[in-house]
Amino acid sequence: FLFMALITALTLGIGLMRRSYAVFFFATIALTFSITHIAKSFFQIARPDNALILAQGYRFPSMHSAIGGAVLTSIAWYLYTYTSSKILRLGIILLFGTGIIFIGWTRVFLGVHEGVDVIVGISLGVTISLLFHGIMHVYRLDQ
Repeated sequence: FLFMALITALTLGIGLMRRSYAVFFFATIALTFSITHIAKSFFQIARPDNALILAQGYRFPSMHSAIGGAVLTSIAWYLYTYTSSKILRLGIILLFGTGIIFIGWTRVFLGVHEGVDVIVGISLGVTISLLFHGIMHVYRLDQ
């Protein structure tokens, strides 16, 4: 619930600045969630037995990593696009890249995923985010 509230707040906040960006931000998250959910249902790989926390459902690919990759990539792209300073741009890349890696690492650390689950999840989320940003750029919706 808290995560969905945060996503909604971010979408509304971005929508106040750039309406087209908010639509694509929400669509990125929705598509990432849908594809990850379908993949989990298709592969049906059980979670490890030695997890530090109780987690339900299937493990592959990691939903947290996919959504985290999509959200953080979208926010980083938005900030990067509207920042002219090379130092700030580098900071954005490092900060959000580290955040994506941290989300994946925590899933493995907690024992609810294997490394491959996280890598595929991150790759899925980042790829979908970049595809949406490419569409926005081609059709000049990011102006």
